[in-house]
Amino acid sequence: MRYEKGNFITVPNKSELKKLDAHSQVLFMWLCSFTDDKGQCYPSVNRLAECCGLSRKTIIDRVKVLIEKGFLTKTYRYSDNTQKSNLYQIHLLPSATDTPPSAVEGKKAVQEVHPPSASDAHRTKSIEVNIKERKSQKENLKKFKESLSEMFN
Repeated sequence: MRYEKGNFITVPNKSELKKLDAHSQVLFMWLCSFTDDKGQCYPSVNRLAECCGLSRKTIIDRVKVLIEKGFLTKTYRYSDNTQKSNLYQIHLLPSATDTPPSAVEGKKAVQEVHPPSASDAHRTKSIEVNIKERKSQKENLKKFKESLSEMFN
């Protein structure tokens, strides 16, 4: 077996995708295989049904699920008053790594800070460490978003 260019795909949103049913997952992966560098593709329902091994009705139903869950949008395309295949736009969903620290486990983004006393020295140091961790998380998130942007631009 040889690894050949074009035989592999990048599948975004894996942490959210695994929450969906198997038909939606396989459809999303096939849509990703058709996308261009902007995350757009326009395979026909028949082509998707053939690739996924599913019926046309299942493809149409699963596209609706993917749209409702925010994985993609669908735009109808026409030429000379005849509908052509739809244009699908893949979306990058926020994942757990994109969640701000304030939204994780009920942590507050802003903490009350009082002038430290001698007995509060350990608490002040803890707050300073949390601030440094949050700055590091923010920098990592920014790098992650930049790398995703590079993949689709």
